[in-house]
Amino acid sequence: MPHEQVWAKVNAHVDKGIAPLVSALSMFPELRTLSSCEGYGEKPASVSFKYGPDSPESWRELAAFVFGFLGPELMARVGDYAHLSVEVSTWGEARGDLHIRPGCIQDVTKAVAEIATTYRASSSVGLSGHTKECSRDTPCTSQSETEAHTENPAESDGHPSSRPQAA
Repeated sequence: MPHEQVWAKVNAHVDKGIAPLVSALSMFPELRTLSSCEGYGEKPASVSFKYGPDSPESWRELAAFVFGFLGPELMARVGDYAHLSVEVSTWGEARGDLHIRPGCIQDVTKAVAEIATTYRASSSVGLSGHTKECSRDTPCTSQSETEAHTENPAESDGHPSSRPQAA
């Protein structure tokens, strides 16, 4: 007989430059980070994640979260500093990917934290109508894999010339 599973916050080693963003993403109760990289040189930073329950239909909740909520909210705050996508493998495994332009992690982290705070305060019901399994005081995430890229780390304080438009 299978054991009942619950959400638990897991501490994991992540690249120093992406750690605040991974922490901000962990504020979404049903989001679990899979891998992260702070980027280097002109390579963007990235975070891969899952959202919702582990089930054959999990791609639906992930797509609703990315395209119906996080994507529009993030675009309104940071414009093209961040790029979100959803990938479904041939065997049905769904994953979200967040890529951040070099030099923009801090702005994207601030935006994600603001969005997550609003999200958590607004409701205890998930996007699909299911009750969230975590309380507002217990963010849920796991970092099962970490892509550590330490060669030539980008230490850019500057931002790309295209700034997001104020809403």
